[in-house]
Amino acid sequence: MKKYFFLLFVVSSQIITSQVYESIVDQTKQWDTLETVYDVAPAPGDPEVSYYTRSNSIGGSIMVNGVSYNEIIGNHNVGANYIRENANNQVYLSPGVNGDSESLIYDFTLLLGDTIDLPEYFSNQYLTWTVTDVTTVFMANSNRKQITLEWNGNIEIWYEGIGSSKGFLYSGYMPIDFDENLSCYFQNNNLLHSTGTCNTASIEERNSSFAEKFNLFPNPANKQLNISSSLTDYSIEIYSILGASVLKTKSTTVLNQLDISNLEQGFYLIILKTETNTATFKLVKN
Repeated sequence: MKKYFFLLFVVSSQIITSQVYESIVDQTKQWDTLETVYDVAPAPGDPEVSYYTRSNSIGGSIMVNGVSYNEIIGNHNVGANYIRENANNQVYLSPGVNGDSESLIYDFTLLLGDTIDLPEYFSNQYLTWTVTDVTTVFMANSNRKQITLEWNGNIEIWYEGIGSSKGFLYSGYMPIDFDENLSCYFQNNNLLHSTGTCNTASIEERNSSFAEKFNLFPNPANKQLNISSSLTDYSIEIYSILGASVLKTKSTTVLNQLDISNLEQGFYLIILKTETNTATFKLVKN
């Protein structure tokens, strides 16, 4: 009787251990996504195919419309700035598509045959994907749930704790003339998974050097905010602390003078982006 009891305890312990879910929204993690851009009619001398690496990690917490999110750090072309994960193993991006405050991009409770409406940020709509397989694989030093989905003949694979085969932020992404694919996954700056060349510098190192190219003054500011840089070609986005977009413009000069007199007093996030880098600053409007 004692032997059977011991065996039951061991088996039960293994089952419980295997069911421990690994979160995606984790500030110790970093992702590289390889973007391949196809130019069907390139100008003379331009390549038909170009490659960009988009690097991302999870930043600090922030309240958006009364909900707790984390900032998304790094460069990407998804129209969202915040991410959250709930106790039901579901991950959301904010803002969402089609005017929604947030959109669901992962649900690791899905079963074979289930469907899910995933946001397609490129076309600002939802596409309905179907789960075609649920299994467990050994990847990045751990056994992980793997969910395979299909939409209109297109295949996407999710890995528990990592995200999509398309890249960390690109679940459901179906752009035209370019592809996104997960190339590298790090935790605590240790490379755990790779399908190509990886940027081994930490996210902090990559983005801090880019942020140093900018000088924002005065801060706090009242009527005008100045952004000076040796760079001229980058986008400027300002968001309220609740995640609402209040200003979007494009830099074409080394000194940009922004009229912020119509903004209410409070805290704002300023996001400066090029094709390969992103820098985030905090602004106090008085």
